[in-house]
Parts: sequence; structure tokens; C-alpha cells
Amino acid sequence: MALSEVVRRPVTGSDMQIAYLWRSEHTESRFQQSTLPISWDTHKAWFEKRVKDSISEPFVAYESEGVVVAFCRLDEVEGLWRLSLTVSPAFRNRGVGYQVLKDFLTLTRDELGLSVLHAVIHKDNIPSLKLFQSLGFLPEGASDDDFTIYALRE
Repeated sequence: MALSEVVRRPVTGSDMQIAYLWRSEHTESRFQQSTLPISWDTHKAWFEKRVKDSISEPFVAYESEGVVVAFCRLDEVEGLWRLSLTVSPAFRNRGVGYQVLKDFLTLTRDELGLSVLHAVIHKDNIPSLKLFQSLGFLPEGASDDDFTIYALRE
């Protein structure tokens, strides 16, 4: 499928199942800080709470021609703004992550006024490492043996 314009919109309850499927996909889950399987009920409770919290901690979907291609969110963790990006398995390695992350960074700077963002990236997730570094994120320290904290500072 050729990719047309990617458009940001708020996440809704109708996105819950696709987010669960992507989270459960092997390639995605091995780069998560918790690789344990997540039950539907646990995911549902988290997702519903997260959608309600999206006013203070943004959680958005990106679509192309009505198809969800990515989710991006910010979580405040111990006083730091942590960015999370998930791209549809069908759209990986096609430039979607770059478009989405670039737009989301504009949202966080221009609309929310945030000047420092963090991302925790698995050392073997080379596409994510390259993507975040291409947009100015720099290594800041280790989260544990397999993850590095990256920061973008304005």
C-alpha cells in the first residue's frame, strides 16, 4: 500500500483492539520494557484510563487514508516526559515513524511548550535508534542493560 498523507487525530476507544494487537506482535513486544504477555482485560483497563488522561498526557493516532498507521503518546514518569511511538507492522521501514515523530515533536513544542523529552529505546531496536537520533535525540544514560534513555533538549 502506497502511503499518502499521514494525519494526526485523538485516540478513541475504537483504537483499543488494534493497539492491543500491535503490542502483542512479537517484534514489538521484544522491544518493550515489559516483555510479559498482557491480557485483554489489563490492556483494556490501561487503554481506557490512558484515553481519559490524554488531555494532560497526549495520546494520538496517525492515519493514512482511514487506516491507523501509528500511535504516539507522552507519559509523565518521575517528573520526566517520556515519549512512546508504535508504528503498524504493515508500515514499518517506510518513513512513517519519521513523519509521525516529527509531527508529534511539533505538537509537544508548539502546543504544549515542552522543551525536554525522553525516550527509552532497546539497544537492538536499530530502526528506532536511528529515527530518534535523526531528529536530535541523544543518549543520556542507561535505563538497564538492554535499554538506553535518549533525550531531546531545546
